[in-house]
Amino acid sequence: MSTLHIKQTQNSTLLDVINEIEPTLAQGQLITDILLNKKPLKPNWHQNPEKILVLEGDSLEISIESSTTLAKQALLLSKETIIDILVDFKKIADSFKQQQDSDANTMFIQGIDNLQNFLKIIEEATHLLGRPLDKIKDGNILFIQHISNLSNILEKIIAIQNAKDWDLLSEMIENEMLPAIKNISRIYGILEI
Repeated sequence: MSTLHIKQTQNSTLLDVINEIEPTLAQGQLITDILLNKKPLKPNWHQNPEKILVLEGDSLEISIESSTTLAKQALLLSKETIIDILVDFKKIADSFKQQQDSDANTMFIQGIDNLQNFLKIIEEATHLLGRPLDKIKDGNILFIQHISNLSNILEKIIAIQNAKDWDLLSEMIENEMLPAIKNISRIYGILEI
């Protein structure tokens, strides 16, 4: 990681500052954090940099990291997430089995959100590594097929959930969804993470 130190010479917005810096960055480098007058900006600073004023005399410390390093860090952190997701869906299946459908449905919705966020991280990280999911092979199949398979299983599970067949739903989660998620977790071995 490297850090740029800038003393602002005129009033502008953070977007203007970033637009000046980005063309000077080496390929594959990204701005990760910014300190404005030694105070970190909010984590969502990148969503509205045009609304953040940088005044003459302000100091900026801009952290820069390679996209490859960021992708590997994201994948390492996501390894713990996939384990949590597997444990959570096992608990969800057990809750449906025990006819605790209200709690199970709430946990199921949160579990699906967590799974979607995990898949987005995997997709973005592999893209940053220059190995998009539609190019990675797991044996004889493209890795993207694991995700497509999980998506098809989720469609079936949601239909079963809407039909309120809790026993079948529990069975589908345990016998189809969990193995499909485990297939996706093989990405770490393939990428040697």
